[in-house]
Amino acid sequence: VDGGYTTFSDQPGEDSQRTDASALRATLPLGDGAELVSITGVARSDIVYGFDADWGNGDFWSPYVYDFTQRFDRERDTVNQELRLVSAPGGRVMGSDWVFGAYVLSLEETNRRVDTGTCGASACGVEIVLDETPVTSDYDATSLAFFGELSRPLGARTTLTGGLRWEQRAAEFGTTFSPRDDLLGGDLSLTHRPRESVSLWARVARGFKAGGFNASLVGVPGAEDQLEFGPEYLWNYEVGTRLPLGGCVPAGAAVFYADVAGEFVPVFGPTGVVAPENASR
Repeated sequence: VDGGYTTFSDQPGEDSQRTDASALRATLPLGDGAELVSITGVARSDIVYGFDADWGNGDFWSPYVYDFTQRFDRERDTVNQELRLVSAPGGRVMGSDWVFGAYVLSLEETNRRVDTGTCGASACGVEIVLDETPVTSDYDATSLAFFGELSRPLGARTTLTGGLRWEQRAAEFGTTFSPRDDLLGGDLSLTHRPRESVSLWARVARGFKAGGFNASLVGVPGAEDQLEFGPEYLWNYEVGTRLPLGGCVPAGAAVFYADVAGEFVPVFGPTGVVAPENASR
């Protein structure tokens, strides 16, 4: 709290999570041309995050009375379904292997926040007492995606692979936010095998992360136009190799450059300090 390397907090807090999850994968052959792959997943998580919200203790803040804790209890449920249509040897198109598919994810989350503590009149101007009254909120999100990939041999040892993924993500936070993003990513790679145990590759890929909102800024003066932030995109450029080390141990090396771009959103802390949450990097 003083910018040094010693903590003065007198409440240990908690950061824990328990997740129960299961998945089912099934494959259905469709003749000698393709097969249908179904992947279903469900998960439930109970998450607790609590900390000393004043970052100090009685002696540190003396003669002021300033003592707060904050605790978040979160329940998160997800269900996802993916269907892939994958080529078999008899279903190749102009010698190319292919896969096409669809993916949907449903997420429901309930948050319960509890603040406790006291801020005396000497510190806050008026005495403030928080009595463990919970504040609850609901968060829902749905993602729908379609994707495809083609892999074409350019010779006996060289393969060109390209893929695309389109995704739409819609989220709701109570009645306050309802952002929706349409996202497009993909990759193009070239792989060459000069020998059976050696491969060289070069790859260009574009990934993405959906936008969202800073719920902590609700009610902060001057932050009305910064509550929501847009999606992030990552361009990745990579070259690498895999080869046996010492004749039997596999080894690999890669060099990559990643360029992330997103919308800059300042976040206002209690002291008025502005810090970036999403920014070009």
